[in-house]
Amino acid sequence: MQPAEFQGRLALGRQAERALQSVLLGRGFRVARSGQEAWLSPELYAVLRRGPSDPMCRALRHMPDFLAERHDFPVAYWDAKNNTRAGTRFFALEQAFHVEQLARVGKGERVVVAFRDTDGRLYANWVQELAVMAEIDRFRGNWSGSWSPFLLIARTSVLPLDAFIERNRLKKGGAR
Repeated sequence: MQPAEFQGRLALGRQAERALQSVLLGRGFRVARSGQEAWLSPELYAVLRRGPSDPMCRALRHMPDFLAERHDFPVAYWDAKNNTRAGTRFFALEQAFHVEQLARVGKGERVVVAFRDTDGRLYANWVQELAVMAEIDRFRGNWSGSWSPFLLIARTSVLPLDAFIERNRLKKGGAR
C-alpha cells in the first residue's frame, strides 16, 4: 500500500495530463497515450519505481505521457507535470526523468515538457531547452518523493503553451 502523499501526487499528475490532453485535442492535435500508466500493471510500475536503474527500466519508468501530432507541428512526445507551489520562480522536475528525456533527444526523438501551474495555465518547452537552476536532493528514499533528486527549472525557460506551439509550427515543406 502506498502512502496518501504519493497517491495525492499521482492524482495531481493525472489532472495535469487531462488538462494537457484536452488543450492539445482542442488545438487540433492527434494524441495517443504512451506513458506507462496506459499499459503497465500497478505491480510492474512499483517494481520500476523502486527497482533497478538500468537503461531499459529507466526508459519504461520515464516514458512520456503522450505522443502527439498536428499537420503543422512536429511529431513529439509530450509529458505533463504539475506545479504545486504558487508564486515560485521555478518548476520542479525529477532529475531521473530529465536525464532519460535528454537521452531520447540524443537518439533523435523530440520531447516536450508541459508544466501546469497552480492557476491552471500550461507552459511548455523542449526538454533540452529547460534551464536548470538547482538540484534538490532532500526527497531521496522518501515515499512522498520520487526516490531521486529534483531539479528546479527556471520559469524563464518555458513559454505559455500556445506561444510554444506557435513558435515551433512547421513551415511549408516541413521545416521549423
